[in-house]
Formats: sequence, structure tokens, C-alpha cells
Amino acid sequence: RKLDPAQSALVPSEFRMKEEDFEEAGIELDKVICAVCGSGEAMADNDILMCDFKSCYRAFHQHCHYPPLLHLPDEDEDWTCTHCSSFCDCIEEVNDCFGTHHGSWENMFP
Repeated sequence: RKLDPAQSALVPSEFRMKEEDFEEAGIELDKVICAVCGSGEAMADNDILMCDFKSCYRAFHQHCHYPPLLHLPDEDEDWTCTHCSSFCDCIEEVNDCFGTHHGSWENMFP
């Protein structure tokens, strides 16, 4: 099953890490699981990436993410999942259209 935010496939069965799993130094590797398949096993050609967007708490195998990630980002480069990228794009469009300066959904819909 693919996670396609354009088709509203975000369902209650989606696997997310919990905020309390994160420590100041990061998250323990055994707690990193793919949001789509629920597995924490990473392979050489199907690594798991964690979304860097604030409060996302999702990770994806390269092949589980929609669209699939054919190349890994550089280690020093932030990566956001399609879902979070779509949120950012929507906020940017609203700001451009209405001349606003919202930084998050919470700011747009208080």
C-alpha cells in the first residue's frame, strides 16, 4: 500500500513514532519504523528516512514513500516527506494569494 497524500491515504493505521521516543540526542534506531509498512528493517537499496519537518514523527522506506525515493539526500540536507512538503506548498500558496505570513496550519486556523 502506498501513502499518497494527494489521495488522502493518511489513515488511522499509519505508523508514527511518538514524541516521547525522541530524546535530546535523537531517537533510538530500534524505534524508527516505516509509516507505511510498519517495519524498522533497513536494507542497502531500501533505507529508512525520517522526515525533518517539525512534529511529523514519520519515517519511510525509500520504496514505501510516494513517490519512491530513487536517491537518498545528502547527509547534511534536510528531507521532508511528500505529506509535509504538500502542507508547506499549500501554506506558501495561501500566503502568496492573500499576502499573509502564516508559518503553520495552527497560525492559519487558530
